[in-house]
Amino acid sequence: MKIWLRLLLIGLAAIIGISGLSFWMVARSWRREFNDELRRLEQNGSPICASQLAPPPVPDENNAALLIAEAGLLLKGSEEDEEPDWDSLSKEEGLDLESLRAFVAKRKTALEKLVGALNRPYCRFPLDYSKGLLAEVPHVSTLMSFARALNARTLLSLRAGDHAASLRDLRLTLRLSGCLAGEPLLVSQLVRYVIFDRAFEILKMDLLALSPEEWKALAQAFRAATFGGEFARSFEMERASAIDLCRTYYFEGKQGEGAAKIPVGGWVLPLFAAKAGTYHLRVMERAIILARQPYPKARGGELALKRELESDPRWYELLTRLLLPAILRAHGSEARAEAQQEMAAAFCLIKADGRIPESLELMDPRTGFPFLYARIDGGFELRSPGPGQKTNDETDRIVLKTRGK
Repeated sequence: MKIWLRLLLIGLAAIIGISGLSFWMVARSWRREFNDELRRLEQNGSPICASQLAPPPVPDENNAALLIAEAGLLLKGSEEDEEPDWDSLSKEEGLDLESLRAFVAKRKTALEKLVGALNRPYCRFPLDYSKGLLAEVPHVSTLMSFARALNARTLLSLRAGDHAASLRDLRLTLRLSGCLAGEPLLVSQLVRYVIFDRAFEILKMDLLALSPEEWKALAQAFRAATFGGEFARSFEMERASAIDLCRTYYFEGKQGEGAAKIPVGGWVLPLFAAKAGTYHLRVMERAIILARQPYPKARGGELALKRELESDPRWYELLTRLLLPAILRAHGSEARAEAQQEMAAAFCLIKADGRIPESLELMDPRTGFPFLYARIDGGFELRSPGPGQKTNDETDRIVLKTRGK
């Protein structure tokens, strides 16, 4: 072999060897950073596996989830029915009561079963939390179907002047929302806010005629909901799921439990996953701290965090840039539910008292300022303008007012 060719081959081998060694050293360094971050979280007592966030089990005889699942089976076959125009349900006109009655009638047996379920003190659906973000949540659609059915039945009772039945179903809707309270999944919390909003929309119609004691009981039912703690825990689940994702899909090179190895998972993916995972964990730590704070205090930090991601994008920020904006937006939904809770409770207590106060100093969880309050036409109006006090933003305002006399 010619000497120049021998030298060329030696040079190429050296380049490949040095490159491989550098690649290995960088991969090892980034992997060490990721493991150091996990150790720090463990020392702080933070959950680093999705399964660690699973809520405690409850006795079957006290578990509403088992009966809700049975009631959900009774909905099968009616799911394909044409549903009423939900946008018109809370309007005075344009509602087809006959189709609404037919809709409710087909769900009568399921609703009766649901009532028995919601009388139980706890609700724990059998979820495999070890799957994290990939956990199957079929009960979510079942709960939404029941929320629609309860909404429809409440409206029929209101139109018929049956206020006792309306009150019963309104409180059932609130308890249905509470069935998701213990689930540390962000999707469960968001669906919970939607169901809670349905109860609030019924109250907004101001068609209920109740005794002072019933108004007070309804105020207590609205206040019974807890949001902040469960919401922050769902952020911890997002972080723990990301850790599981990095470990299972990238570090171990698996597509899932019992699945075959990803061909390049043994060396290429761990390199990038470790760097991206470490960055994501550090950003999620900041997001979790913000999620534990009242929304008005956290909002500035969340907006700054979003701008930081957008201003100087790097390859290892991809996972975070994909997930974080939607996660942070959820905090606004949580604050909206808290604002509705405060407004609903105040509304019910004023109704119970029977006198319209001249003023009302009640803090808005979305703004950190008092709700906007005014006496109008013998009644009153409560208003939450939304973050930033943008009173002209119709899409973000919450308004609750009485019809007066």
